[in-house]
Amino acid sequence: MRHLQIPLSILRLLTESRPFTNYVMYGLLLLMFSFVGGALVELILPLDTKKYLYRAVVLIPGLILLPVQLAQKKFHVFLLPACYLLFGAISTLWSYPGSIKDLGPALERTLYIISLIIIIVHLSEHRKFIDKYLPVLSALIILPIFLDILHYIIFQSKPRLLGYLGTSNPNTAGIIYGICTVVFVNQIIKRDLISNWKNGVLILSSIIATTALFLTGSRACALSLLIALTLFCLVRRHAKVLVLVSLILLTSWVVSLSINALKFTEQNITQPLKAAATRTLISNRAELWQAMIERMNTEEYIYGRGLSVGQATNNQETFIYPHSQLISSFYYTGILGTLLHLMLFLAIFYASLKAAFAGQPLLVCLFTMSLLPTAVDGISIHPYLGYLTPHLLVFWFLYSLALTQNLYKNQKLIA
Repeated sequence: MRHLQIPLSILRLLTESRPFTNYVMYGLLLLMFSFVGGALVELILPLDTKKYLYRAVVLIPGLILLPVQLAQKKFHVFLLPACYLLFGAISTLWSYPGSIKDLGPALERTLYIISLIIIIVHLSEHRKFIDKYLPVLSALIILPIFLDILHYIIFQSKPRLLGYLGTSNPNTAGIIYGICTVVFVNQIIKRDLISNWKNGVLILSSIIATTALFLTGSRACALSLLIALTLFCLVRRHAKVLVLVSLILLTSWVVSLSINALKFTEQNITQPLKAAATRTLISNRAELWQAMIERMNTEEYIYGRGLSVGQATNNQETFIYPHSQLISSFYYTGILGTLLHLMLFLAIFYASLKAAFAGQPLLVCLFTMSLLPTAVDGISIHPYLGYLTPHLLVFWFLYSLALTQNLYKNQKLIA
């Protein structure tokens, strides 16, 4: 074992250095920016931005950190996600004849998520740095969201903001905007709600993100954000928090109504509200879920149809967008994969409650913000199906935060 100590010592020195930590932190923020403003990034980098960014700022640092964290006996941290991800990857073998070629890519994307967990666990020890610069960075992140609102006002004919600079999907855009609001509000509260320019930037960013969410017309995201911000008030129990939340919601609601009033004529000014009211969410989703499950044979209820079914394009099967992460797990990985998914879900839920009772609202509010939208939308939590979609990364980001809650019980890492 002595011959392994020297390389491990070198890796420890590298990973504990400030340049390495800065690289990973700014890389993750750039990756987040690419989800809300991918079109802006691709003007500068005309390539598959998310894929190359993910490899550069997640996969490579994660593989460097892996032996260090295993040497620190943190292997139990990765056991449950590794079981789910590896089972999903192996399921490609029984998806359809000849699908063995998909095993390699599925295993590679399994490493993507393991690497994401590793670097978030690592960054949990360096929270003060990112907290210091988040107000400035929030202004950068909010830029493409503001441009999405302008695009909606000037160019879109549909009564829903689609997020053309990033997601091009109102439900996916809504969950991103909502999570931005939750993170910004948490930072304002951590700064004791004092009046200064940094909190001013964060409040303005919160209003812009919430306005964009309302304009998407996503009922699941709007309801989730309302509950999440209510939880901030209940956990903190401070009048200033209630005033802050009320200010953000009321201002955003008035601004979104005003935008629609300018965009639509008097005859159809209520068109977005009517469209949201008449869309049948659950019944429409239930039809899709039923169509997916009816494709399954009885024995496939146990082990699933395999991930490669969703990738098939040679007339083997037409892919159905499942609109539910849990239904997706059942369809592709059966009861076995769904049980592992639920165990991961319960780990997030338990850590969220524990943090909330300790007076730390961020994790429970992020969990609440993501719960309903991913229950009725999203592809999968396995990257071979969902690749780098926001729904997928939100789930694993929350799981990683839940791990830090358990690993560092005495530190307010997610306060």
